[in-house]
Amino acid sequence: MMKCPICRCTAHTRSSREISAETKERYNQCTNINYGHTFIIMETFYSLYYDAGCY
Repeated sequence: MMKCPICRCTAHTRSSREISAETKERYNQCTNINYGHTFIIMETFYSLYYDAGCY
């Protein structure tokens, strides 16, 4: 879940598309009916963490 960067209310993803194997573009909409801001989030893979004991 992401908060609206304008009014800080909860926002939900309405759609998304894969840009690459490491990046996704998400279209979010604020749940505040007085504003209903729509904004785009770029979600990018940053690093891989794993516990070596798991394998």
